[in-house]
Parts: sequence; C-alpha cells; structure tokens
Amino acid sequence: MELETLARFEKDVKRTDTGFLAIATEVENDGEKASETPEKIKELLKEFQDILPDDLPNELPPYRTHQHEIVEEPGSKPTFRAPYRLSPTELTDMKKQIEYLLAKGLIRPSTSPYGAPVLFTPKPDGSLRMCIDYRALNKQTIKNKYPIPRIDDLLDQLRGATVFSKLDLRSGYWQIRMADNSIHKTAFRTRYGSYEYLVMPFGLTNAPATFQAEMNHILRPLLDECVVVYLDDILIYSRDMKQHVEHLRRVFEILRRERFYVKLSKSKFALEKVQFLGHLVSAQGVHVDPKKIEAVRTWKTPENVKELQQFLGFANYYNRFVPQYAKLAAPLTNLLKKNTPYKWETKHQEAVEQLKQALTSAPVLILPDPERDYVIEADASDQAVGAVLMQDQGNGCNQLPTSARNCTGQSSTTRYTTKRLLLSSSPSKRGDAISKDEERPDIAYRKGSTKIWVPNYPPLRQLLLEEYHDVLYAGHFGSNKTLTGIAKHYYWPHMADDVQKFVTSCDTCQRMKSSKQKKAGLLQPLPVPEQPWQVVSLDFITGLPPTSSGHDAILVVIDKFSKMGHFIPTHTTARTEETAQLFVRHIISQHGIPTTLISDRDPKFTSKFWKELMSLLGTKLAMSSAYHPQTDGQTERLNQIVEQLLRAACKDDISKWDLHLPVLEFAYNNATHAATGQTPFFLCYGRHPLTPQKSTASPTVETDREKTAEPPGKIKELLKEFQDILPDDLPNELPPYRMHQHEIVEEQGSKPTFRAPYRLSPTELADMKKQIEYLLAKGLIRPSTSPYGAPVLFTPKPDGSLRMCIDYRALNKQTIKNKYPIPRIDDLLDQLRGAMVFSKLDLRSGYWHIRMADNSIHKTAFRTRYGSYEYLVMPFELTNAPATFQAEMNHILRPILDECVVVYLDDILIYSCDMKQHSEFALEKVQFLGHMVSAQEVHVDPKKIEAVRTWKTTENVKELQPFLGFANYYNRFVPQYAKIAAPLPNLQKKNTPYKWESKHQEAVEELKQALTSAPVLILPDPERDYVIEVDASDQAVGAVLIQDQGNGLQPIAYLSKKLHGVELNYPIHDKEALAIIIAFKMWRCYLQGRKTTVYTDHCSLKYLKTQPNLSRRQVQRIDFLETYFHYDIVYKPGHKNKADALSRPAHIAAIQIHNAFHVQLLKPYRVPNTIFVGRQPPPPPPVLVQNEPEYEVEYVLAHRHRWNGIVELLIRWKGYDPSEDSWVPESDMGNARHPLHDYLVKQGVTSTTQL
Repeated sequence: MELETLARFEKDVKRTDTGFLAIATEVENDGEKASETPEKIKELLKEFQDILPDDLPNELPPYRTHQHEIVEEPGSKPTFRAPYRLSPTELTDMKKQIEYLLAKGLIRPSTSPYGAPVLFTPKPDGSLRMCIDYRALNKQTIKNKYPIPRIDDLLDQLRGATVFSKLDLRSGYWQIRMADNSIHKTAFRTRYGSYEYLVMPFGLTNAPATFQAEMNHILRPLLDECVVVYLDDILIYSRDMKQHVEHLRRVFEILRRERFYVKLSKSKFALEKVQFLGHLVSAQGVHVDPKKIEAVRTWKTPENVKELQQFLGFANYYNRFVPQYAKLAAPLTNLLKKNTPYKWETKHQEAVEQLKQALTSAPVLILPDPERDYVIEADASDQAVGAVLMQDQGNGCNQLPTSARNCTGQSSTTRYTTKRLLLSSSPSKRGDAISKDEERPDIAYRKGSTKIWVPNYPPLRQLLLEEYHDVLYAGHFGSNKTLTGIAKHYYWPHMADDVQKFVTSCDTCQRMKSSKQKKAGLLQPLPVPEQPWQVVSLDFITGLPPTSSGHDAILVVIDKFSKMGHFIPTHTTARTEETAQLFVRHIISQHGIPTTLISDRDPKFTSKFWKELMSLLGTKLAMSSAYHPQTDGQTERLNQIVEQLLRAACKDDISKWDLHLPVLEFAYNNATHAATGQTPFFLCYGRHPLTPQKSTASPTVETDREKTAEPPGKIKELLKEFQDILPDDLPNELPPYRMHQHEIVEEQGSKPTFRAPYRLSPTELADMKKQIEYLLAKGLIRPSTSPYGAPVLFTPKPDGSLRMCIDYRALNKQTIKNKYPIPRIDDLLDQLRGAMVFSKLDLRSGYWHIRMADNSIHKTAFRTRYGSYEYLVMPFELTNAPATFQAEMNHILRPILDECVVVYLDDILIYSCDMKQHSEFALEKVQFLGHMVSAQEVHVDPKKIEAVRTWKTTENVKELQPFLGFANYYNRFVPQYAKIAAPLPNLQKKNTPYKWESKHQEAVEELKQALTSAPVLILPDPERDYVIEVDASDQAVGAVLIQDQGNGLQPIAYLSKKLHGVELNYPIHDKEALAIIIAFKMWRCYLQGRKTTVYTDHCSLKYLKTQPNLSRRQVQRIDFLETYFHYDIVYKPGHKNKADALSRPAHIAAIQIHNAFHVQLLKPYRVPNTIFVGRQPPPPPPVLVQNEPEYEVEYVLAHRHRWNGIVELLIRWKGYDPSEDSWVPESDMGNARHPLHDYLVKQGVTSTTQL
C-alpha cells in the first residue's frame, strides 16, 4: 500500500474513531505481466534520468513544430462566464493549484475579455482535478480534423512482438506551448482573479489533435516500426529483449532532443503483457482488459435510454470479441429507435446478461500476419449477418476480429457488397475446408469477366436483391433497372426471373407505385444534342406537404443528352429571382450555360425577368403551347419517377421528404436509362460513381513503352547543354510562381469537406509512409491543421507497385468546374502535316510543377495514419487540375504552338520538317495519343492494331460497348464504318435482348479486318484545294475527303453515317444533298476559305446552285453552303465514285440511272421504276407569293401533334405524285384555307386546336 493511501486511511480513522484495514495482495491485478526489470533497461533509465524528473521544470517548454492555436468562426465574440460557486475544499485546492501553475510559469494573470469558469472532478485516488469549462469557447472554435489513430490499426502493428514498454508523458499537454495570438483566449476566472495559460490546457476542443500531430512529427521515423502513439500514451514493442533495449534508446534520444518529459511512476518497462487502450496485448494475441471485464460484470441494469447508451457504447467497443454481437444486441438497439417508448422487458434483461457473459468469456484474438493467407467464415440469417476472419499462423486456423451486423433497412447493405466471401450454410469452427479455391468450384470468377458468380444459396441472393432494390440509394426501381444494377457485378442462372419475382413481391412498390401509363402514340423524336447539358428542360412538382425547411415543391431539371436530372427543393411561393438563383447555383455552376431551355408556360418562365436573363446568357427558350402545357414528355416522365421515388422513400415520414432528395437524385442518375442503355452519370462524366456496392476492378492491359533510336550527335550535345532540366528527380524546392496557379473555387455556401481515413493494409501503410516522407523532403506537402481532410487510397500500377491517390470526390463535387478547353486530338494531328522528324517530351510529375494558390492550399488537406498534410503544389486528383495545367502549357508555349509544338496536358510533341530545323530527339515516327505519325501521314498505332486483333468475342452489352468505343475512335480510318457496324449498335437498343447471331460476329470480324488493314491517311495541306466524293443509299450516306499533294488524289479522312428517322424517307436527291451537308459540316475546319470540288453520282445535284424552284429544305442547305464555302458540284458516275461503296448496297449498285429532263421544275420527284414508259408530264411549277415559292394544296389527308404543341398536316400537292405527300405545320397553311376548312369539317371541329 502506498504512503499516500495510508495517510488518508489514518485521517479517516481519526475522524470516525473507527477503522478497519485489510491488505490483500493481488497478483497481476491489471493483467500486465512483467519480470524483473533487466539490468540493461535500468542502466538506460539511469542514463536518461534527465527526461524522467519527479516534476516539470520551472520554465516554459521550447517552441515546437506545433503550437496550439484557437481559430474561431468568423463573427465570433469573446466568451465569458461567471465563476461557479465552489466548496471550501475546492477553493483550498484551487488556490494550491494556481500557486503551483504560477510557480511553474505555465499561467499568468490575465486582463483578457475571455473568461471560463473553473470546476472540479474527483480523481480515482480521491483527490480533486481542476478543470476549466471551455465549452462556450469550444462551441465557436473551428474544429481541427487531424486524424486521431484508429485503435484497431494500432493493435494490428503489434503482431510478432513479445516485449513491451509503455511510456506516459508527464502532463503531456503542458509540454506544448499556446500560440501567442491565442493565449488570451484561454483565460479562466476564479475567486482570486483571472489567469491565462501559456501552455496548452486540458479541455480545449482541438488539443488532442495538436498533441497527436506533435507526437507523430517527432516519432515519425519509428512509427509502425517499433512505436505506436495514442495521444500521450507511447507504446514501444519489440521481438526480443535485445532489440527492445535499442528501441527504447532511440525513443529516449528523441524525447531528450525534443525536451519531452516522462512520468516514471506511470511508465512500465519490459512487459510480456501490456494494457493498452482497454486491451491486454501479448505475444499470443489481444483480449479484453481484465479491469473492463470486472466493470461489465458489475454493471447495473440500465434504467433509462442514457444508461442504456452507455452500456451499449461499452459493449460495442469490444464487439470484435463477441460472436453474434449484432444478434445479441438487437433487442437493446431497438429501444434506441425514434418514437420507441423505453419499456424494459425480459428479452432486454436476457440480452444484457448474454452480452455480459460473452464479454467476460471473450476469446483471445490473434493479430493478423500480412504475409499469410486469410480464411473467412460467414453466415446470414433473417435478422443479421456475421463473419469470422481467421488465419493459420502455424497452430491451425485461429480467430481474428469477428464482424456482425444487423440486417435492418439501409444499414444492411453497407458491408457485404462485392466482397469475395466464402459462405457456409452452417457455422464452421474450422476454416481449412473452404480456404482453397479448388475445393469450392461453385464460388469463383467467371472466366474472362469481372463478375462474381453467386452460388445457389438463397439468403445470399436475397441479400443482393435487397441491396439493389430495397435500400434508399437503390431507389425501389423496377425489374429492368434492378437487374441492370446487379448484372454489373454478379451473375447466377435465372437471375432475371429472380429479380422479376422479387420486385413484383415488393410491398412498398405495390402500395406506393401505380401504373398510369397510356398506350404509346405517334412519337416524334427531338434532335439529339451534341453534348451533355446543351439542351435542358425544367418543370415544377408542386402540391407536396411542407417540410420544416419550408419546402413544398421540387424544381426538376433534366439534361436531354445524358438524361441526368437534378431535384432541387423549393417552395411554390418562390419568386422568379429565387428560381433563377437555384438554376445558377445547381445547374450553370456545375454544367455551364445551356444553349436551349425547354419549359412549360409557368408564369416564372414567361416573366420579363426570366426572358431577359436567358437572353443575356444566350440561351434559347423553347416553351410548350398554352393548350398543351404537358408536351415536354421527358420532364413529365421524370416528374412521375421522382414522385414514385419519394413515395417509396417517405412511406414512414412524409414531413421530411426534402432530406431524401440528394440520395434519390443519386439513385436516378446511377440507374441505367432505357433510352441510352447507360446511366446518366456515365454519359455526363464518362465514368461510373463509387457506390456502396463497390464494383470489382476492371482488367488492366499492360502496354510497352515506345522505343526510341539512338539520338544523333547534335541532339546529344543539346541534351548535355540542357541537362539542368533533365534531372533524375525533382529538386528539393517548390516550383516558381507562374502565370497560372491552381485555385479551388467552391460553390456558394459550401462547407469544408472531410472524411475519416480508410483502413489500409500493412503494405499500403508502408508505401504511404515512404511517399509522405518523399513529398515532405521535396517540400511539396506540409503538415496541416485545415478543417478539410480527404482520405488516402491506393491503386495498382501496371508494374505492380502502388500509386497513392487522394480521394477528393467530396471536394470536387462542390468545386465550380473550369471549362477551359482541352485540345481536340484530331486538331492536334492536323498540325503535324509536312513534319519529318518528331520528339516527344514527358514532364516529370507535371502537375507538381504548378503551385497551389495560397487561398486554396488548406483545401487540399488529406488525412493519414501519420497526420494531416496539405499540398503546396497541384495534386493529380482535383477536378480542374487538367484545365489549369493545359492553360499554363498553352501560355508558356504559345509562341511556337502549331508552329513546331503541340501539347496535350503533360505530353509535348515537337515536330519539324528536317533534322536541321529540329532540336530534339529525332524520331521519324512517333506514337502520339493512340496514333502513329510520320512525314505527311498518320495511321493507327500498331499496338492498338494488335489489341483489336486479339479482342475476344463480346458476351454481353457491357463488353460490346468498349469494343464499339474503340472502333469509333478510329472510324476516320474505316471506309463504310456505319454500314459495317450497323448490326452491333442495334444490340444496345431499348428492350432488345442480347442475342448474338452470325451477322454480329461477321460485323465484328469485318471491323477487326478494317482496323488491322486501315489505310494510311495523309495530313491535310491548308494551301491546296480539296475534293469531296459523296454518295447516298437508302440506309446510309458516305463521303471521302481527298487532296492532291503531288502524288495524285489521296484520302485524308472517311465519313460514314447511318440514316435515322425521317432521313430514311427523304427522296434520293435529298439524301445525296444531305451527304454533302454532313461532309461540309464535319470538315468545315479544312474547307472554309479553300475551293472544294464535290463529286456526286446523282446528276441532278449539279444543278443545285442554279435551280430556281427549291423546297424549303433545299433553300436552307444552299444558304448554308453559299454562306461559308466556295464549291463546285460535278457529276461523276457511281462506278467511278470512291464514296459510292460507302453507302450503296451491292445488290443495287448496277441499277441504270437516267438523266431527267426539266429537272429545275421537279419538286423532289423520283422517276417511276420504268424507263420513261407512259411517263406523265412534269408537275406544275410553284407560284411566287411575296417572292416565296409556294405549291398548290389539293387537299389535307391527316394531322398529328408534335412534342412542342405544333399541329402538322399531311398534304397532297396538286399535280404531284402521292409519294411526294409531306407534313407541314398548320401555321404554313395561311394561303390554303379552303382545303384546311374542308378537312376540319370532315373531322367535325371548327379549329385546329380542337383536333
């Protein structure tokens, strides 16, 4: 018994005149086991006794890397509170402690406007601890998101250790200084005056983060090698005693150098078992601290929710030791649910007793060995899922931490997605039988695929179905979208049938969704936009119940190209200006200004303010008619989907529907759209988002690097002259300030983003530590106290090493996108015409050559096991980084861009006409952006040819899409591309089953053959004239761009386009003209300003420029050509036309073509299939009405409604063949009222609005 305890006992005896003293000796009371301290350690303690004092020295600690600074929220006012009333004992104790702190120089008198009260809490030994109540100050302090270590990560590092020592720093926080600008904020008020701390006091909100940062900084060389640190607890571990003495010495040397002091009475040395953070660790493994076992054994029955929360918090801390924890704790966690009365029943008492029993008899868990394989035993029931991680470390399979989880609502789907679990239908004590792949053939990857085969185990399949349908982010979609989501990652026989049965049996879907879809009528497709967020439609969903935020409506915005939607909560009384602000904040800031905006005639959209705003933005307004306000079918359909999603998500509480909108928006945008066969997210961003159902990794194709010839002598001399910019590594200094620095501009109202660090494997931790040390040595990062913090993850490189990546997705999401243009690859290739010699430069870690803007450095913070850091240079993962880098490259190389240099991000290609002119590495051919470029020509990269030659047969739509994407990238090299590939895109159409037939295989083989034998294309010479050959058939149009550069006509590019929709109904004359228009639009960058000769096998087109009587379509086309181009159209028979094969099927190529007389009088008219036998006279010419040619209407045949509310009429033209019947808008019938009136009478109506 200690003297201090005996003294208190004597005092109590004197006060009560009665006393009983029992002295018991407990062996290994705290579970820690130590032998006699070895002599070498005693000598070490004697050597370093200067850092083991009985008390802190009477001086302030030195200035360290980290000082504690209190950063308050903008607009905060000084906090002060009146002193609390204290008892005489507390007053006496406070006086003594203040005198002690003054004597040590740790506090000083204060005149600060701040002031916190003092209170006391009892210590375990009965004495009092003085505490400062900084809660008011903490409330307005910006939180430091520095990562405190995960306890399970720390325990994992102790594997293999047999000797332990534990150091406790003496009043650790007081060994850190306060920043000078924060000292006055620590002021506390007492009976004896106000004082302020010069060192970091206990009780400040960010104090643990500051202390952990300093510990990580000074002990970084030893972390995870022989030391783990948790605040002021330092644990040194070693494999043997000899090694342990050396490790202790290294730690003591660091503490001496940094002037940190250790409390010897609380430190323990050379232990075989050590108590650490509530666990007892030894060479055999880790188990629950015996003191905690005793605490739980005597824990009283919880009497209210607060006491139950304390018990469950304690139990959950040790859940890794408890098999079936989720199942045992389920009755208790149910008592914590919202709106559940606290009614203690027998089942709750039984759950408490079972948890107590499980914790007091918890097994010893071994620590994982990263060099050995693992075994998982898993099982699932209707209520919970559980798993055991095991490993054979030479003594058979022993347990590592256990995992258990309830299957309730959304939480049931967060852990077991795409995990390669070895599932057993019955519990197994040993895992040896399932640890080898060959013994479980039913669980394996499908050959040649990245899907996981799901065995015939109903609970597991049901779990997957619930994950992809029932949870909130899955959206309760129908069977098609649910099947598409599961099929991305999993496969089992009859999966579609299982999905169909599961969805139709969903109670939520049956109650919350109703089928109101009408039969499909005549649908007229709109023109497809060229890129995402070019054409946008918007509408309101109103009549929703008001939420606590005042929302009772949703502004629904949808992109016509990608089908991506945004669901923005608002209120029906919102003014037009507020709606405009929402549109700018959520749409324009993320996607740019649309060219066209489609809406109904809501007063907000017809207001003067809205029209003027759109006019200033350059956005065209397209509105539905007043009689058909619901003609924007796509938005109306999306409104129905949103309403269904809301009903499914808010079935329990409809008053908070606006809180579900972000998740429902994610669910919609991540669901495959029937019209495109892709998710809106993928079409907009070109990638799939990371979801709780983490997808399996895609196969990586390794490519060889380009081989270069030996540089010529002059090049070698040049390299020697500029060897200062060709180092083996980056210099140990920051790059200079440049014209462009990377600034992160966030959306208005954004808050700092931070995420907890991901758990990493030992290999990843070791690699991360090396890379952080490298970046610190280079001065590219620095320690951070930023409120931002992104986690770190690793991806494998092709050579097997790891690439450290920062997960900035949360930050990128709220960053305003920079629309700086990245160069078009075809534009870059065009600049290489005439070049004979090439050199390619790759900048060393190019992005790190650009500084971060000072006001954005803190936003790059990332969180690791070893602390928080922030980049001083531009990291790779930021959303606008490519734009910033391209802008800087364009700026510094602008004088020689397109003269001898092209730049694509950090790839610089120098090209020259001869070696004398050239100044670099002198290649005759260069590989650049998937092409092989040489003098005057460009062709497909041979590596890509080899890749397509070995491309396997596609087995599903997902495998077909990459092949078509690859082929389409090189379509300019492939004559008849549209015709050859035609059967394959059909497989991607809506409701088209993936049935692979011989025609599809033939198409793939033809494309492979065309790509592997692709012609060499010459590069265009802008000083020479061009030739275009065009042709059209019933199915497609084609063109070839040609130029004579002295060796006869040679191709520059091929163009082939499949006809769609109304284009298929054009007469052959208009199809041929369409081919010309498409060719001129595609190649306008070449043809504008040069003379172009167009060859066509359609004789009538040569009169196109002189024909007096033209249809509206022909007038528009001629106007386009005459405005921008200098061209001539020349007739060339089909058999002499190179483009003829691009469009004309072989079985009609030999049809004889006759020239028609009076072609200038023919409205698009096809000659009958006879050789002028019984030919009728030509139809009458048009009549000029106000200088506009108009044709006489004989009568109206039918009518139809277009999507924008326009009524169109099918017209029979007087004197023309019935094949020339055509649809015209009702507004064009102003001079033909009699035929229109006759048609309306026949329909029984008086106006077209009644049709």
